[in-house]
Amino acid sequence: MTPSSGSVSGGYLVTVNGLSLCAFAGECTVMLNGISVITIFSVSSTQLKFEAPAGDEGTGDVWVRSSIYGIASGGTNRWTYYGVYCIT
Repeated sequence: MTPSSGSVSGGYLVTVNGLSLCAFAGECTVMLNGISVITIFSVSSTQLKFEAPAGDEGTGDVWVRSSIYGIASGGTNRWTYYGVYCIT
């Protein structure tokens, strides 16, 4: 997965590579740290590209669930949201 972390504001491209991920966008769901991904740009059985949603600071799991392939794949502690800090 690239990147493996991002700011809590979300809105950036994330790419996941693997096997038997999804057949098409409407049949799969993606979760980052328990938050559903809304915008999926590109789908194949070996790669997903999506927009990271906004989230809370911390490290958590990444899951891709496919209704066609009948599997859920992912991993624990694979994604980290970091805070946005203002230096004055």
